[in-house]
Amino acid sequence: MNLLYKFLPFIFLLGTLACSPSDEELSNKSRQLMDQGKHAEAVTYLDRLLEQNPQNVEGYNMRGVAYLEQGNSREAISDFNQAIRHDSTSYKPYYNRANAYRESGQLAEALADYNTVVRKQPELMDVYKNRSAVLFEMGRYPEAETDINKALELSPENPVLYFNKAKVNLLMQETASAKENLSLVLQLDPRNSEAHYLLGLALLAEENKEAACLSLRQASRLGNEDAKKAVTENCR
Repeated sequence: MNLLYKFLPFIFLLGTLACSPSDEELSNKSRQLMDQGKHAEAVTYLDRLLEQNPQNVEGYNMRGVAYLEQGNSREAISDFNQAIRHDSTSYKPYYNRANAYRESGQLAEALADYNTVVRKQPELMDVYKNRSAVLFEMGRYPEAETDINKALELSPENPVLYFNKAKVNLLMQETASAKENLSLVLQLDPRNSEAHYLLGLALLAEENKEAACLSLRQASRLGNEDAKKAVTENCR
């Protein structure tokens, strides 16, 4: 009897180890939680995954995304750094780190990572869209437009891209091009209040007040607060 008791703790330990979730199970559960928007809960599972496998590249990448979704750019960048340290061949951690850098206002670092992604994955539409946004914030408008054009080659019916291009056009004082792109936005997304508003501003710049007020009033009806002010100031 005493001999049996000596073996019980060891048998219990084996049972505990057998019930430990695998890397794949932890990864799948984390992904499921992230798909549900439960990013903080996903982090707890990814912590367990990385504790039992500190070299799991996808684990670092996923946890970085979960942190970024919670607005924690610093921790996100740290995890993307780890993912890249363990495997520098994948474009994903570079792309995600670029987004984190952009979120934290580190535009030069974001641009460098987006450049790396373009070399690794040149057919990824989102990298051109996001890089154009960084170039836009840096005041490099012609380069931003070039990236938007590349993104449009890959996604030719994307209203966001036409809208972004119109904003670049307006800042470059290319009013005719801005109107053309905003018209394309509204063909694809007729209830886009921002597009109606910008079209109204472009028409005001051309002193076409009647057409401008039509666009501004439509933007106002769709709930655009800036358009409501513009109507009050320009459309009496």
